[in-house]
Amino acid sequence: GGPGSSESYDVLGTHGQAFVADGPRAADLERLRLSPQTASGQHREPIRVFAGKIAHDSLEDAAEAVVAELHRTGGFERSVLLLLTGTGTGWIQDWTPATVEYLTGGDCASATLQYSFAPSGLAFVVDRQGARRAGRVLFERVRRELERLPAERRPRLFAAGESLGAYGGHGAFASVHEMLSSLDGAVWSGTPRATRLWSRIVADRDEGSTEILPVYRGGVHVRFANRPQDLDLDPSGAPHGPWRHPRIAYLQHASDPVVWWSPALIWRRFDWLDELRRHPAPDVIATLRWLPWVTFWQITTDMPRSIEIPGGHGHSYHGEQVRAWARVLGVELSADQEQTLIARISSRVRPH
Repeated sequence: GGPGSSESYDVLGTHGQAFVADGPRAADLERLRLSPQTASGQHREPIRVFAGKIAHDSLEDAAEAVVAELHRTGGFERSVLLLLTGTGTGWIQDWTPATVEYLTGGDCASATLQYSFAPSGLAFVVDRQGARRAGRVLFERVRRELERLPAERRPRLFAAGESLGAYGGHGAFASVHEMLSSLDGAVWSGTPRATRLWSRIVADRDEGSTEILPVYRGGVHVRFANRPQDLDLDPSGAPHGPWRHPRIAYLQHASDPVVWWSPALIWRRFDWLDELRRHPAPDVIATLRWLPWVTFWQITTDMPRSIEIPGGHGHSYHGEQVRAWARVLGVELSADQEQTLIARISSRVRPH
């Protein structure tokens, strides 16, 4: 959308324009030095790349435009490359790219493309496979380009998505092994239950752990969090063992109806409902019980309003992104630095 870009600002759409225009600049990063890693060198202008649907007839064409723009802007020369899958209209929750930009001192590039004109809820119903295909096409095209670069010159590759974006982003991977072997890390927020890979991971959780807060193979590479501290502490409150790279974080609130919704709630009681009876969550009503049809409609009617409540609850993933990305990137933050960064990003992010 800027001077010299093949993507006109006018064709990026509302969410594309917001994505490329929002976020911190180098001067903002310079004022908020977070760690020796970012304070040791000059802060850089973060790179953001977006390909809108209006200007591209196919996802493949949009992915080619993303790669071309990453070359033009020097995105492949940054230390971190973040691939984002958005909602149907291209909306990206700015907490994710902004957090990565602050934590890397701007030495990063974020890229995404639009795959639909339908709002997230409608796209999930009528074209959810379009989201999966978008995540796969963008990832595979960027991955091919990275493989052409000498290994020592390749940026570390990360992925992220929220809600339908998390569902779509998983479309690039057939298994946990493929995700771990293809990425340097990822943060998935509010992942819908219909996401097949998420469902397989949760079903294969360690014995004794819960559906609401699974532990997967000891948390060596993959960790789930209802609250930010869950990334560091296991469900008993004891410290996790070493978190080895690559690191995958799943953020999922106990009160997020998008995570727990399923048509099968009409006739099936899932584990998480029994878990809440034994271990109530502070932001879930204590009287929640499974009843045929009734529980399904309770969760369904909660979904549209779940993004309107404060961050840290429902389908609102805000400040917890900071600790998640610090852990996944391997950046050490003090408690004061974490809170300062949360306040700084909160003051900049537009409401959905």
